[in-house]
Amino acid sequence: MSKKEEKTMKSSFPVLGMDCYECSKTIKKAVKKLKGVKSVEINYMLGKVEVDFDPEKVTKIDIEKAVEDAGYKIAYKSYETMTDKSRKFIYKRGK
Repeated sequence: MSKKEEKTMKSSFPVLGMDCYECSKTIKKAVKKLKGVKSVEINYMLGKVEVDFDPEKVTKIDIEKAVEDAGYKIAYKSYETMTDKSRKFIYKRGK
């Protein structure tokens, strides 16, 4: 597959505890290290990280982990990363 044909995906992640420019730089650096991440846009005033990435090389779970490893928390995680207890709660609420 040529570079022009690479599939990319854009996702937004709400981050808790990111309240200054230095915080945003720390998170951006951590996420950009991941293989498959094309770009990272951060708005620390809104607590939002937008990532353009190749889903064949990196997952949302990988991105969430990179943010958490940098010392911040994701406001809500992808369904795949939730504990069984959280999944059951969501399932029951949806009925």
